Amino acid sequence: MSGFLPQLKEYIESGDVKSAEAILPIVDIEEDSYEYVTFIIELRALVASYYKEKKQLELLAIIQLIATSEKLPFTENWPQYIDLISNAIGGIVVLDKKYDREELLKQVLNKLPKKNPYVANHEGINYNLACFYAINGQKEEMIEYIRRARFYFEADKFLQDHSFDQYKKEAFFKKLLNSTGDAAWIWWTQAWPIMEWYDESN
Repeated sequence: MSGFLPQLKEYIESGDVKSAEAILPIVDIEEDSYEYVTFIIELRALVASYYKEKKQLELLAIIQLIATSEKLPFTENWPQYIDLISNAIGGIVVLDKKYDREELLKQVLNKLPKKNPYVANHEGINYNLACFYAINGQKEEMIEYIRRARFYFEADKFLQDHSFDQYKKEAFFKKLLNSTGDAAWIWWTQAWPIMEWYDESN
């Protein structure tokens, strides 16, 4: 599987998403699940490396690839795909605001079945969505996803994340972190899905 990676990286790093998509292998999930999982893990590693190295253009290109390629299908049998989407959302959070982050997020989220429990309960997706809405100034949406993510993460994680800097001194934010935890489970399962990320057809 790794044989295509050097060429893929070359296309990604030149911003040529179309050529990158063209060389992606078509993997039969049922026939070769190992190849599928390996493929997804390798893409996650690329996202993580561009994120860590703060390579904006490369990060943008690989997220666009993930968002638009039909060769990257969802399957609930392997959680690595949802992890990949979670990483992509985290990448969108750190992209410069000159890029259309909202549209990119919409495309990425459309890769997932909204009512699937593995998606709804994924700690990384909920946390990264909280971060996205925080930097985007969408307070109500941020609160909703903090409540979900807080079920998995300690308050310190939110307090140390610069995504929430503009809210950290506000009373509601401190109260939210202190009052949300294990008790969120009942609220969480009743509230999902919410707002615009909802499609009754799924």
